[in-house]
Order: sequence, then structure tokens, then C-alpha cells
Amino acid sequence: MKHLAAPQGLPLAITARYKWLPPDVAALMESLEEVASPDDKSWLLTVNDFSGASPSAYAWNEWEVQSLAGAAAADQDQGRATRIENFWAQHFPIVMSLKSGYAYFAIESESLEIVVGEEPEFEEVSKVASNISDFLEMILRQDLKIARWI
Repeated sequence: MKHLAAPQGLPLAITARYKWLPPDVAALMESLEEVASPDDKSWLLTVNDFSGASPSAYAWNEWEVQSLAGAAAADQDQGRATRIENFWAQHFPIVMSLKSGYAYFAIESESLEIVVGEEPEFEEVSKVASNISDFLEMILRQDLKIARWI
């Protein structure tokens, strides 16, 4: 885990899209430079990811981009892209994972619960924790409920 010398604000595009994001979560993201698992297959998204300053090959919204590309390629349902965008506007990604395929953890806007989603249907999620504090505790104690991804 690497901390920034001084907090850096999240980009305006992020704060505008995720107005509902709790201030303590924003402060966490703004204070960290890098947090990754020992094998670098999962990582906590930080201000560097959201601002495009991270060396990661994956954008902070990579799974949304992939879903939208899939919807455009399938071209089966005109409203599918809108549903995907609406879903992601209500789910703030906080962790990316490549450990068992493509997956992520996000904060759900209404409940502020932590959910996990994975390929091939990134927008199908399951609750893993009641809040960010519980989720971070799960990471620290290497909880088996999330071991598949972290």
C-alpha cells in the first residue's frame, strides 16, 4: 500500500457522476496512490486510476466499457446500452480483479452495500458486505467469501 504525500481530489467527471458517493470513501480513494494484492491480480482503485495516471492496462471503468462494446456488437436491444450506463452510474467500482477472470467490487448507491460482479454479465451482482468498513475488514482477514477474487 502506498499513500500519496497529500490527498488529490477525484476528477470532476467522477464526482459529478457519483454525487451519492460517501465522503469517507472519496477521501480514502483520494489519499492512496496504490493498493494491490501481492500477485497484482486485484487492486483497490485510487485517485490515480480515476484520473488516468495509473500504469494499469485496465481503465477504472473497464468492465462498463466492455459491456457497452458487447451491447453495441450484439445490437439486439436499443435500450441495453442505456441500462448498462444506468447500472454503472449506481455502482461505484472500488476493486478490480483478474484473479479468477474479470471481476470487480462496487458500492451500490441506494444501500451503500458492497457487491461483486464478474464476467460475462458484469451487471449481475451479489452482495458481499453491508458497508465499506466491513468489506475492508474482510480483505484484511482474508475472508474466504471473497478469496476467489482477492
